[in-house]
Amino acid sequence: MSSEEKTSPEDNTKVPGAGAMKVIVNGKRDWEVLRDPTKLTYLIDNKLEGRALFLKHSVPPAEFSRELSEDGVMTFYYAPNIPIQGNFTLFLTLNRQIELDFQVEEIVEPGHLKAKPVEVRIGKAMRAFPRIPVGDDVVHVTNFRVSKNEIAPNNTKLQITNQVIFSEFEKRLGARFNGMKIHAPYDPKFPDFLKSFEGHVGVPVSTAMGPAFAEPVVYESEAGGKANLAYMVVPGELDPVGQKELATAADEMVKRIIDANTFLIKDKQRVVNISEGGIAIMLTNEDLKKYAPLRKWITFDLIFKMQAPLRLHGAIRHMEELPPATGDDGEKVLAGLDFQGLGHTDFRKGSKDRLKSLLQMLAG
Repeated sequence: MSSEEKTSPEDNTKVPGAGAMKVIVNGKRDWEVLRDPTKLTYLIDNKLEGRALFLKHSVPPAEFSRELSEDGVMTFYYAPNIPIQGNFTLFLTLNRQIELDFQVEEIVEPGHLKAKPVEVRIGKAMRAFPRIPVGDDVVHVTNFRVSKNEIAPNNTKLQITNQVIFSEFEKRLGARFNGMKIHAPYDPKFPDFLKSFEGHVGVPVSTAMGPAFAEPVVYESEAGGKANLAYMVVPGELDPVGQKELATAADEMVKRIIDANTFLIKDKQRVVNISEGGIAIMLTNEDLKKYAPLRKWITFDLIFKMQAPLRLHGAIRHMEELPPATGDDGEKVLAGLDFQGLGHTDFRKGSKDRLKSLLQMLAG
């Protein structure tokens, strides 16, 4: 069977066949791709016989029933209120994701069309966990912590906020550590002796004025990467007690920076489906729709009915605007996220076990 590798695009595209839908964020996926018409027909008629196919990007997924092909053309039946244009994509999820692109040959009537398959994509990666569809009012997400700005030393928007925080800490800590200064890498007068600083722990350093102790202000991202946002430098030698106090102050400073650059969204958002590995959320809050596509991750509380909240961190993999439907209050965005952490800590085993238990309860 001939095939070729393909990676899904990352640019914004309009998705045909399901109304005016715009893909906002599209994570990479490796595919095995088939385009040979004979093999496509054989795969769908034989290997996927009896398997339900669903319209991609429809929420909830709209099923397309079908008859066996005739001369490479397939007949489909579906809900007549679904708008289908010249092309459409169906999918099914087995142990791998399978997507099937079709070209419409004839719209017989609303809910009844004939089409030819033009491409089938089979995900190379095995799906680790089954997705569980979620009904209304059973599970929801809330208390989103969304970053306004990327927390990095070279972020100019962040620098303005940080400078105020650094000045406050300099003044407060100056009474305890005489001559203490906070230096940020973007400062034009950033000291030469800090330019070669390595690592993320406090160490003695040599300055033009003599020995000193430098404590980095370290931000650890949700993905585990570390960045030194600034350095607290105290002239002279510093005893272990003072070093510990300085490290504690650095942690406090990082918390202030995070709080100053994130905001809390309490609106409840609907969960479309969920697994041990990730979640699909329907976003209706305007701030979430605005800021989430600009961030690589968000933190939120997952709440099962009659259960205590579970704080989770999600890496954003996919976001798409859904076409408006009758009765909708406004534009909706479907977001797919991978679970990768628990707030600002690792996704600990205890939390994984609790999530697994709740999912087993949900699946019945």
